Amino acid sequence: MRLTLIFVLTLALAGALFMTKPTLADFEAEVQAQLAEEITQSDPDAMSDTALALVANACKAGPAFCASVIARMMQIEYTDNLVYAQARIQLGNREAARCFGILSRVLCSRA
Repeated sequence: MRLTLIFVLTLALAGALFMTKPTLADFEAEVQAQLAEEITQSDPDAMSDTALALVANACKAGPAFCASVIARMMQIEYTDNLVYAQARIQLGNREAARCFGILSRVLCSRA
């Protein structure tokens, strides 16, 4: 009886993890939200590159739009595992971030 209960609980947990695993669209939305936040937090006056400062100033007016433009230039390599998902995000030839998703949450760290 006890073994059956442990088995049923394990199956329920695995099912919950599987059903709440983030999708590629969830990863894309998280990347775009993090980009918009980074644009909002940036200080164009502190940038030494004049061209970059001009772009940052322009993006301050519409951070969500700029984030969506930048996100479209990124390549997301999505790996769907049984109960979690991972993504490797590249901008050009450079890895920009790695993300991990489980229980409807996506956590990213810069590479």
